[in-house]
Amino acid sequence: MRHIALWQSLVGCALILAAASSQATVYKIETTDDVAVTVDERPGDASPEQDRYEVNPTTSGAQCRLREAIYAINYQTPVGACEAGTGNDTIRLLEGKTYLLTEGELPIGGSKIKFVNKTIMVPDPECPPGDVCEEIEQVVLDSEGNPEKVPVTDPEDDTAISPNIRVDVFLDSFEEPEEKEKPVISAAGNSRLFRLDRGSLTLGNLVLQDGSANNEVDPADRNGGLILANGGLGFSENLELRGGQAVNGGAIYLDKGANLVFPESALFEDNLASGNGAVIATSAEFAGEITGHRFYMTGNESQSDGGLFYLDGDEDNTMAVDLTNGTITNNVGGVIQLVAPKHQLVMQNMTLAFNDGLALYLDEAELDVPEDPETDPPEPTSTAFIVNTVLVGNSGGACAGTALDGTDDADARLLYTITDDAACPLPREQTEGTPVTSDPNGATAEVLLGWDETAGARRVCTGTGQGSCMPMPAEALGGNFPGFLPNPEPVGLDPAMSAATPSLFDRGNPETVDQCAKEDMRGESRGGAGGRCDVGAVEFLRALAQPDEVELISGRTVLGDVLSNDMNDTRVDCGRLEPIIVDEGTCAASDEVCLEQQVLNRCMTIIVAPERGMASVEIDDQGYPRVRYTPASSFHGVDSLAYVVVAEAFAGGTDLGLQIGEDVNFVAEPATGLTESKSILDGSSGGSVPALTLLMLVVGGLLRRWRAGIVACAMTVSGTALAADIEVNSLLDHNPPIPNDGLCTLREALANAATFSSPDCEFGAKGEDRILLPAGEIQLVDTLLIQGGSVELVGKGVRNADDADPADEDTITRIIGDGQSRLFEVRAPVSNGHPSVAFRYLTLEDGNASVPGATPVGDQGFGGAIITGGSVVFDRVVLQNNRADRAGGVIYVRANAAMKNRCPSTVPM
Repeated sequence: MRHIALWQSLVGCALILAAASSQATVYKIETTDDVAVTVDERPGDASPEQDRYEVNPTTSGAQCRLREAIYAINYQTPVGACEAGTGNDTIRLLEGKTYLLTEGELPIGGSKIKFVNKTIMVPDPECPPGDVCEEIEQVVLDSEGNPEKVPVTDPEDDTAISPNIRVDVFLDSFEEPEEKEKPVISAAGNSRLFRLDRGSLTLGNLVLQDGSANNEVDPADRNGGLILANGGLGFSENLELRGGQAVNGGAIYLDKGANLVFPESALFEDNLASGNGAVIATSAEFAGEITGHRFYMTGNESQSDGGLFYLDGDEDNTMAVDLTNGTITNNVGGVIQLVAPKHQLVMQNMTLAFNDGLALYLDEAELDVPEDPETDPPEPTSTAFIVNTVLVGNSGGACAGTALDGTDDADARLLYTITDDAACPLPREQTEGTPVTSDPNGATAEVLLGWDETAGARRVCTGTGQGSCMPMPAEALGGNFPGFLPNPEPVGLDPAMSAATPSLFDRGNPETVDQCAKEDMRGESRGGAGGRCDVGAVEFLRALAQPDEVELISGRTVLGDVLSNDMNDTRVDCGRLEPIIVDEGTCAASDEVCLEQQVLNRCMTIIVAPERGMASVEIDDQGYPRVRYTPASSFHGVDSLAYVVVAEAFAGGTDLGLQIGEDVNFVAEPATGLTESKSILDGSSGGSVPALTLLMLVVGGLLRRWRAGIVACAMTVSGTALAADIEVNSLLDHNPPIPNDGLCTLREALANAATFSSPDCEFGAKGEDRILLPAGEIQLVDTLLIQGGSVELVGKGVRNADDADPADEDTITRIIGDGQSRLFEVRAPVSNGHPSVAFRYLTLEDGNASVPGATPVGDQGFGGAIITGGSVVFDRVVLQNNRADRAGGVIYVRANAAMKNRCPSTVPM
């Protein structure tokens, strides 16, 4: 498990990212010019009122320059066109600009003049007359009787200024950094970029490149090609470190007093160390902490095989390292060398693959020897935890060092780790728990899916060493960085004996033990079959059905791709059904006509036909199914159908391991109302965004996340919130509802929140609609469907068994099932893949998803009260007498969703 003390200490380290002050100065650097800056000697007339050094650029300028801003913060004095800093200040750089450092590194840390009392030597007034006595020191007083102040003699004794500086991209109102081209700070190989002597430095949304410490005069100072740190160093988000060169620490060198945090989206590429630590090296006096989450390292090289991380440390203090959700691939010189005498290490959901050299060298931590010889020495114990991590394809093997030799209790503790090196110790679950892989150290590179650059498609990895398997590009993987997917079907996998074949797919630790990182390198939620995550940095996302919308021009046929938003990381190939069809004896392997027809009949099925047209399934040469829709007339509006696809067609599986299906709306617009669209036939697929919506997204700056941002964008354009209150005035329930009876039932209110279908209720706004329920009992006749935007169901209250006045029925709202169906099914709306529903002041009872004596189909058996593909909030809700015979007696949350209990709610036993 995670080492608690380590996590507590890392929280403290992360605080350097939050340095702020109500009096902070913000510098907008609008020129890329650099200038030499000098710090003058202390003035002879310095006084406590004038305790700042004179700091001046060699040439004046009308605009504040980057180096001047750094010195203005360091010395808290105006420099050139830059005002004085306060000690907690921010520097904003212009997007896409390169700030070339021509005058050497940027130092962090300054000082101000320190004053002490002025003294003189005088005869000792207590010296007896006639005796020879030494003089004594006496404080000189001014005319008002106060001590006179003078500067300390040695400037080295001046008061140190330890500033907290943040450097980031400049943002206008409503802009986000992801939309900006990163500014670049470069030294063109002539010097390192930053020297952090004291204080803290936080960097975000920048590129640091082409720094070098190899030009330093003192050979001992040739460490840290981009940054040399003796203070708190943090990367807030979206930082790239490239092309650093040094003896040790090609990118970063951490000395005594340093800490490093890079919690979000850091890229380390093409850094070079002639000695140790192509990316990060620490000194023998280092006693700080390093924590890195969701990062990517590639193309870095240690010419002495000193690893990307070379981690030394102080012999009297413990250094700590935590690495989570990182991918380290295609580097040279090894990956991690941890030689610090005292250390704590956590590696969680890491991928170390296809590097030249050794993946992990780890020595046992030294133990404190008691001073009292009569005291027993401490028991050996693990100080390193390697969890849900994959080490394959590294040319020098995966494991070495005394902590990885498998001989005693002080060894590193491996859990649910997959390697291709028999020299690695067995993960502890093999002997102390329940193994999920028979031979965890017998894997090959085939457990990963990489990229075929020639074909432009994913492929099964093979080989060892740098370049043997390239990662999937970021755009193909769906994250900020390239990476590898777990291969759900490695060669030799027998589903009946899956543990016999090493794999990353569903082989991580169960979520119930809290050892899976909650999200993967991409920010996607983890958790697969049985609550197990995948091993490695990237979680394989199974197929999950989502509602879809296909646009067409009125009267024209369209070929709609209704699966593209369902697949996640899976691939669909209807041809996967052929061996099944042959094995069951329906067709002979040589009967292509029979096989083709059976595959067409089984793979995708339209289970609810459209009312205003015809639909059929077409399967292309790659086995991918689409729906061809032909309208019966030139209508304008919406026609709908529902489909299912068998689970066996998905390489990687489906969310519940069963067939998946959803609703599709075909939206017909007049020919004059559309510009050219990918939803029009002519060989294109349906599902593109209307031109007007695209325009709105561009205006709102939300194009990059249109699927989740259409409602938010509309709110930005209109300036008003999209929400409505729908008041239910009847406790009845009919399915189908009875229109035009003047009674607004809960079922009708929910329908109006999605489609404006009932004349008896207020229309919803498809935003965050609130449905107000009366007091009383709503006895359901069937499951209620929630589909639309965010919906809030607000009752009059609940009553517990120990309430003072149980007879007061005016403040109680109960929703009661029919004993045969679950209460609610929450479906994602077309415009937003993450629906949410909040239940407040309600009792939900007697939901039933059980199917006793029958074989469950689809969602049957899951979620007695609620099954959802989005987030659910319970706020003062009682849930009782709900049942399911497969999973989720109260609620079943499909993948990538969430449940929150904001206020006290109860689930009676």
